[in-house]
Amino acid sequence: MPTAHIFAQMGEKLTFHAETQSFLPSLPEQSQHYIDPVGGARGVLYMDACLADGKASAHDAMADFNMHKHLDLPRPAVSPAPIQGFERGKGKAFIDFQNDVTTADIALAQREGYGHIELTKRYTTLGMGTDQGKTSWTNGLLEMLSISDMKAAEIGHTTYRPPYSPVSIGALVGTETGQQMTPIRRTPFHKGFADLGCVFQTSGDWLYSRYFPQPDETMTAAIKREALAVRNSLGCVDMSTLGKIDIYGADAMLFLSRLYCNNFATLKIGQLRYVLMLREDGYVLDDGTISRLGENHFHLTITTANAGKVWQYLKKAAMVDWPELDVTLTSVSDQWASLAITGPYARDLLSALKPDFDVLPAGLPFASVRIGHLYGYPVRVFGVSFSGELSYEINTPSGYADALLSMVMEHGKAWNITPYGLETLDVLRIEKGHLSIGTEIDGRRTADDLGLGKMLSRKKDFVGRALSQRPAMIAEGRQQLIGLISEQNEPIPHAAHLSDTELDQNGCAESLGFLTAAIYSPVMDHYIALGFLKNGRQRIGDTVWAHSPIAGQSIRLKVTSSCFYDPEGVRYRA
Repeated sequence: MPTAHIFAQMGEKLTFHAETQSFLPSLPEQSQHYIDPVGGARGVLYMDACLADGKASAHDAMADFNMHKHLDLPRPAVSPAPIQGFERGKGKAFIDFQNDVTTADIALAQREGYGHIELTKRYTTLGMGTDQGKTSWTNGLLEMLSISDMKAAEIGHTTYRPPYSPVSIGALVGTETGQQMTPIRRTPFHKGFADLGCVFQTSGDWLYSRYFPQPDETMTAAIKREALAVRNSLGCVDMSTLGKIDIYGADAMLFLSRLYCNNFATLKIGQLRYVLMLREDGYVLDDGTISRLGENHFHLTITTANAGKVWQYLKKAAMVDWPELDVTLTSVSDQWASLAITGPYARDLLSALKPDFDVLPAGLPFASVRIGHLYGYPVRVFGVSFSGELSYEINTPSGYADALLSMVMEHGKAWNITPYGLETLDVLRIEKGHLSIGTEIDGRRTADDLGLGKMLSRKKDFVGRALSQRPAMIAEGRQQLIGLISEQNEPIPHAAHLSDTELDQNGCAESLGFLTAAIYSPVMDHYIALGFLKNGRQRIGDTVWAHSPIAGQSIRLKVTSSCFYDPEGVRYRA
């Protein structure tokens, strides 16, 4: 069956040729459109004839554009079908293998009065599969000819509709699905932040706080103000979108130990630990925290972007991989509203909220968790920091979210509390060199690439351990996470590649890595960036070029550690 559909879709009538026993398009001189079928598209089936046909067609096209003289090369004749007609067997004979249409179905359609080709198609479903008749129309036509008095020209063919191959609706729509296609999720603090003048943005399925502009304030100015407030005084940010899972059971510790690469066998009740999860192929899948709330009760946080993926991964591990383990998983992401208070005065604000537990440094140190009440409201308070400042993530049942936000904003006035959003959160985490899903953790990075190789325990086995030690994964020359500072304190272009040389006369240079994030740091009053560079940790202090083909810009950058701000960690342990 020649691929002649495009000709029919343009309104051309295909002609049945007895030699090939198939429908063929017309040559240009016989057509109202100048489309020249070549080779198999017009029934020329053998290699030598196809080459000759293509050569003749190409010469004709170039001559029409005055690019070549007319040679009048002969066009090969169509090739005869290898088999003329077919023999009828005694059993059931299928014509359309996709829809199980048989010769008996075609005959029945004729007897029932559905002899017209369009009616036969709909009566029998002949040619209605995903191939749209590419494998069945010729045999269907020959069967109709054999049992009717009509000629091929009378029977004709059905309407060929685009596309030639099936295309999913999603491919046609692309990413512009609009709010009708994906449900919008709002955090428990949404209304409270809207009342504070928040500008929201979509982050995955969530409508997340982006920034909080004051009257006549630009986004850039708002981000700078929010970031400096966190560094110098006090801020609060919504962390409710993090995935949260409670894990119970006598084998809960064993279960988590198999999935996470850290060694946290010594984790005590009331403590939490930063953890790393690898895929089975040894690449980093996700990072988060594990808190021990009881002897056999753990609380796990997952990054917002990976919350659904990791939840499915954990459920599969519990139900399929290790069903013998005594472990129960409960997703509590929607149960808890989470508000982080961050900055040098975070502990003072926490004390002002009337906690029924000790919040002094000895009673609530960094990397610890306490269960209790604030002003009588039930809470879990986690001493953890994504910003690099003293920080507490306060989790309360979602129904108390408005009350918690009101208390925090009211008591925080003493320290000029400033709500901040995703833009500022990103600035703060880049200053600390913390990782983000989709940028630094992009599915192609090992723990060592990210500077976290020491987190891989050597005392236990875990998912991904074996394949993380493949030669290519630990070889010299891998790209490693580093920081970069603009030498002339000029803006660092996004989407830049890193090189040791300037661009050559052809605008090219060998790429040794690339940027993942570039910002202006308010606390450092300097432009900084994170990126991956070949043997990056060995190149601290070197100077490299950043070439951005998108911005059409090249600048010089100094290679530094990925942690720009408070590398000793004094601030968040205060």
